[in-house]
Amino acid sequence: MQLRSTPPSILGAVETGNRSDSLANTSLLGDGLGYNLSDGEYSRNTVGVASSSGYQLQGWPTNQSSAEVTVHLTVAETVVIALVLSTLIILSIVGNVLVCVAVATEDKLRKTGNSFIVSLAMADLLVSILVMTFGMANDLLGYWAFGPEFCDVWISFDVMFSTASILNICAISVDRYLHIKKPFAYYRWITNKRALLAIAMVWIMSALVSFLPIQLGLHKEFGAPAKASTTPPPTPAAVLVESNPFISCVLDLNPTYAVVSSTISFFLPCVVMIAIYTRIFSAVRERVRNARMGRLGKIDNPDSSCHGNQAASDHKAAVTLGIIMGVFLFCWVPFFLLNIISPMCGGRCDPPPALLSTLTWLGYFNSTLNPIIYSIFNRDFRVAFKRLLGLNFIIKKIQERKAGLLNSNSPRSSIESSVAYTNGRRATTNHQVDQDPDKVTPTSVTRMEYIFDRVTSC
Repeated sequence: MQLRSTPPSILGAVETGNRSDSLANTSLLGDGLGYNLSDGEYSRNTVGVASSSGYQLQGWPTNQSSAEVTVHLTVAETVVIALVLSTLIILSIVGNVLVCVAVATEDKLRKTGNSFIVSLAMADLLVSILVMTFGMANDLLGYWAFGPEFCDVWISFDVMFSTASILNICAISVDRYLHIKKPFAYYRWITNKRALLAIAMVWIMSALVSFLPIQLGLHKEFGAPAKASTTPPPTPAAVLVESNPFISCVLDLNPTYAVVSSTISFFLPCVVMIAIYTRIFSAVRERVRNARMGRLGKIDNPDSSCHGNQAASDHKAAVTLGIIMGVFLFCWVPFFLLNIISPMCGGRCDPPPALLSTLTWLGYFNSTLNPIIYSIFNRDFRVAFKRLLGLNFIIKKIQERKAGLLNSNSPRSSIESSVAYTNGRRATTNHQVDQDPDKVTPTSVTRMEYIFDRVTSC
């Protein structure tokens, strides 16, 4: 989601002579620096060029020759920011591609419920490719370098894919609730056809919230000039600005669109997810308690172990869903609160550009974290990721090397004992060993797996 002051830069405050101001308040016509083309969406702006002391923003020539503004961000700081944002984008792309490929190639993951996870991964992948990449360039350059025609499309992509990601998380919570609360009716209710229909509704709703109102200009302040009015009158200042290709791409919201879109995209799904997770937690706690009581009578009830396994599986699903929701709220709540407050103030409480960009990227960060959460807290996804990344071979070599060191350090290893490590598990030969196999120190890899499994076990 984008709600950015003009220009949408993370570069922060600027200085013109003895005057300090934010980039959002730089007037291009009022202070003699050029002609303002803004209709609430596009505006000509100053151009950032590198210098040894940082970045210079050079304005258009005026009666006083030229104006120069200095941005308080060094080249080193810009490089660090670029590396951080690039890392987030790469991790998001790789992680979400792995989720899609894992579900397509792993038999254990080919479940109806996982179709919602694939839909979420697709939304996050599109956020990474079509939103975050252009957003990074926009922030680092300080101006929009991809033309006014693509500006509307990019903003629509931003709203649509971010909304789709949020609605997919809501759909996943509903699916998990039905699976835990109504396990016997679940497979009758949630068929492949109905799951695909629900996913289609998620994407249609996301498109209706984004492309339709933005392309029709319904998101702008009422009374704002039409897009066609961006062509300036034939004045010398306009000719001067028109010869420069740099504009900034911002999203200007009227209060009505801000409230409606934020409610559909975030607040309503958020309320639904919180209510559902509360009920999931209560149901899982009751099922785990019943499973523990069933262990006492498992001699009389042979099926009690099956119920215990199901309770453990539901507990893991609840933990994973809870972490996803916690991360989701952490990433998106600050942005959407600002998304409503700022238009309501009528520009009187606009945040600094640096804060606004930080909150926007915090929301994008959610698309990077989702596949990481799955890889840590879902064993089936973890196994599939290892296989796809070729980590099984590396783990096997590490374990063989560890086993070799243990055997070489034992004076009786060639005669009495040997420890073999296969697929992350210890196996001992029929020879007598000096040490209890259960007390053999596991490798760092198996230790991490043990910790992850303990976190998600009942």
